Amino acid sequence: MPEMVSLSREGNIALISINNPPVNALSPGVPEGITAAIRDAAGDESVHAVILAGSGKTFIAGADIREFQRMTSGQKEARVGLYPLMLALEDSPKPVVCAVHGNALGGGLEVALACHYRIALTSAQLGQPEVKLGLIPGAGGTQRLPRLAGVARALEMITFGLSIGAPEALQSGIIDDLISGDLMPGAVAWTRDLLSKELVSRKTRDLDSRLGKVAVNASLFDTARKEVQRRVPGRLAPLKAIEAVEAATRLPFEEGCKKEEELFMECLFSDQSKALIHVFFAERDLARIPENTKAAYDAASRRLAERFRDEVQCLVADGAAIDAIEPALGEFGMRADWLQGASPAGAGADSRDSNVGPGEILERLLYSFVNEGARMLEEGLPALAAHIDVLCIRDCGFPPYRGGPMWQADIRGLRAVYRRVCSFHERHGDRWAPAPLLQRLAARGTTLAEYDAR
Repeated sequence: MPEMVSLSREGNIALISINNPPVNALSPGVPEGITAAIRDAAGDESVHAVILAGSGKTFIAGADIREFQRMTSGQKEARVGLYPLMLALEDSPKPVVCAVHGNALGGGLEVALACHYRIALTSAQLGQPEVKLGLIPGAGGTQRLPRLAGVARALEMITFGLSIGAPEALQSGIIDDLISGDLMPGAVAWTRDLLSKELVSRKTRDLDSRLGKVAVNASLFDTARKEVQRRVPGRLAPLKAIEAVEAATRLPFEEGCKKEEELFMECLFSDQSKALIHVFFAERDLARIPENTKAAYDAASRRLAERFRDEVQCLVADGAAIDAIEPALGEFGMRADWLQGASPAGAGADSRDSNVGPGEILERLLYSFVNEGARMLEEGLPALAAHIDVLCIRDCGFPPYRGGPMWQADIRGLRAVYRRVCSFHERHGDRWAPAPLLQRLAARGTTLAEYDAR
């Protein structure tokens, strides 16, 4: 098996190549390999500069997301393990040029930011998409990006997970030049030109001219927080991202990094991040299903949606006003457009139960997905409970940061969910007959995730 990090020479330039297909993720061994290669190059008097690049189709497309799951499950110590790598890059006595092609995302962009210079193919993409997993950058990204790109651009990229193309990254100050043609010959030529100019090893952490003024920044942070409430209400990570960038403008670099780590850990162990990471892997798995299965999955989506809308109508018939259902769903993060057309004419006028509270509204709608999903699993499609979560998020308006109804059932406890379904069955009839699979799993004290892993 080839080494994940290799070190070679092009005259007086050391070439460090990352080879961890398919996306050169920062899996265990990669950061350590880069750090060792940087130190080897630093100790070689014949080496005058270093180029760091990715092999294959991309630079570094991010961290190894499985590592986050190992941390939150207690399988691995919960810590940010990339700081030694960042310091090794930034403290190298030889200038380190990061040559980007494909994607430099998440931890990949953080690696690039810690290098002294950055060049990229015009087709490259750079971004900090961690918020999409309920996280923030955790290896200095919230502290270094505003030092290069300015506070406004850093807020936009980090708070909303925005990726930008290399030409825009050049205009923003994130990279130093664009390379046309083949990356490595262009990177070597660029680095030789750099050496001819005898430029110093510029450390990103020492740059502060773009960190802005307090009054201007206060307006930027206030606007960003309002935009989060408008675009992604209820989401934790975007607000923590703003707090981390704000720390970059107020604290010395080392203290800012400590604040970033604290906020990162808070996000990592949040229910939202765990749910979004679950959804990430479920979506990736669902994308692998055979083409001839997709029609059946579309039918499954329609069945789940119909059961949801049916329960909305039943709630209205039981005396719950749409005006009460909407805020109950909104508080949970579910889109209100799913209520359109759900209220039958005159429903609720002669209520059998006029005291349907928000707690019961949410449980009946959520557990209608769960019970129907469990019934469908036993029928064989979808194949996994996690696939039902994705279908409900993709096609039924379920909020991604809640992880999907089957995920919610697991974290609430299947025994508690089963008992509630039984009580609904007693009160509301056969549509609430408990799915046999739900009954069995509850009796065993197991989870839908364990059912998926069988």
